Parts: sequence; structure tokens; C-alpha cells
Amino acid sequence: MVTTHSPGQFAAIGVVLLGVTFIGSVSLSRAELMPHQVMIIANANSRESLLVAEHYATRRGVPVQQIAKLDLSLGDTISREDYERRLVMPLRQAL
Repeated sequence: MVTTHSPGQFAAIGVVLLGVTFIGSVSLSRAELMPHQVMIIANANSRESLLVAEHYATRRGVPVQQIAKLDLSLGDTISREDYERRLVMPLRQAL
């Protein structure tokens, strides 16, 4: 006797196998950063930003030397030029 399966049945089997593979792999691998692998960015011109960065560092065990205190504007927007000059370049130097 020959058993035939519809394309829908194969798709359902594939989804179940994919789900089992994904669930099984999640428990085996972890994407967890250690405190020494974290760099916190804070706005040196904002007292609130500095307080939040220091609080986060303390709670997560991140060394305070890994808080990048950058000279950023207090506005809600930043030009591409300022982004590169005031955030990207200093951050690269800190890393």
C-alpha cells in the first residue's frame, strides 16, 4: 500500500520540526553579555542621563569606566554631521 501526503501535510510537518529544532537550540545557546562586554552611552550634558547610566552600571555590575560620557546636545534630534562627530567618533575611540 502506498501512502500519499498532500503538500499541506509536508508543510505542517516542516513547521513542527522547525519549532522543535528552534526550541531545542534556545536552551543550548545563550546570547548573554557579561558586564565587562557592555559599554553604556550617556550624555555628559544631561544630569538625568548620567544618573541613569550610573544606576544601570551599578545594578548590572558594569564598571563605571565603561560609561562613555559623550558631549551630545540636549535636543530631540541630531544632524548626521553631529552624530558622526559627537557620537560615533568618540565612541569608537572609547572602544
